Amino acid sequence: MQKKFLIILTFVFLFSSVYARENFIDIDGHWAKEYIEDLNRDELIKGYEDNTFKPNNEILNVEVISIINKIIKFDKQEEIEFENDSQAQWYYEDLKKAKAAGYIEIDKNFEIKPISRVEMCQIISKVYKLDGYDFDVSYFKDCNDLSKEEKQAISALVMNKIVNGYENGLFNPEGKLTRAEFSKIISISMDTFSSENVENKNDENIVESIDELKEKLLELIKKSKDLELERYSQESISNLNSEIFIAEKILGSSTDKKEFLDSINKIEEAVRNLKYISNNPKLTFEVKDSNGQNIDFSILLNDEDYENGKEIKPGRYFVRINSKGMEEYQTYIIVDDKDKIIEIQMEKENSDDFELKLSRGLSSEKSRYRRNERVTVKINIPNGMDLDSFIVNGKNKKLLSDEYIFLITEDTKIEAIFK
Repeated sequence: MQKKFLIILTFVFLFSSVYARENFIDIDGHWAKEYIEDLNRDELIKGYEDNTFKPNNEILNVEVISIINKIIKFDKQEEIEFENDSQAQWYYEDLKKAKAAGYIEIDKNFEIKPISRVEMCQIISKVYKLDGYDFDVSYFKDCNDLSKEEKQAISALVMNKIVNGYENGLFNPEGKLTRAEFSKIISISMDTFSSENVENKNDENIVESIDELKEKLLELIKKSKDLELERYSQESISNLNSEIFIAEKILGSSTDKKEFLDSINKIEEAVRNLKYISNNPKLTFEVKDSNGQNIDFSILLNDEDYENGKEIKPGRYFVRINSKGMEEYQTYIIVDDKDKIIEIQMEKENSDDFELKLSRGLSSEKSRYRRNERVTVKINIPNGMDLDSFIVNGKNKKLLSDEYIFLITEDTKIEAIFK
């Protein structure tokens, strides 16, 4: 009895040291610490007997398969006739479950090796049924030669902010996944998608109550609103917002299960159809005065200085444009995935005095007048000539004498043309 107790105690000790629920000694300060601790807390990923996690080591495909089976609770098995000694290995049962579930190709020649980034994307996409995403992965320079299925898998995870590329414009699809990267992908996926058995989540025999459907729709609306919508095209955002608006009306008035199910499906489809904007467009302002002349100006976007013509992140911006002697111009703009040029005409500041500009042959007492002040312009016709036209701010005026009298209300330019 004493020997049996000792064996059991030894087993418990080894088991707890492998899981090492206390902090791993090699993840303090590591960018993936939070994700690693999440998975370790749920007993989904193991450390080593020396109380390390080795976050930068590559993770094997069989390790990934074992963890996926635990998370999704895949239990059905399909027999495999291996030509090697795999049947004697710890992962054999998990391979049979993966083959039955169909989220990774398993045959008698299955090779144990580190898993790649694109393979991981495909697994997550399949187990959570994330088909139908349409992200232009050509933004990643090294993804053009991938299959349609691979591109859609990367698309699904990029659009749900589970994976991303690198600053050099590459995704590195064949790069081997580290234990830290895997921990991040799994942790975020579990938070983002349903944690119930996804094999059964679309089973038509499952009947959800109206309260469950309401809760599901509310959560879906919240997640949709939390997306970084400025990174998607305006058309696809408008489609999603329209479905959210309808869903909120249904939440407030309907008790029809079919309406709830239809709304849930439409929002999920609208999210899948969001068109990701991969490039930052250039935003350029062309600012002129009321006479169509270019003027110097400064720009504030969301109250921050903006250099005209620079690349900008897509989104909605509050614009303020200022120029000396001009009224401040304010507006809202939406920037999507295309370069944008905005033409603006600015008006002069309201002032208590105005400028009078006169051409040759015209005279007045002064060149500036107060608002609504009486102005007399004398016309001095040169000897041997007649007045052909008299133009005030671009408009012809008929004169009955050699004086033009008016009340000034704006900057005024007067021209006399003689013949």
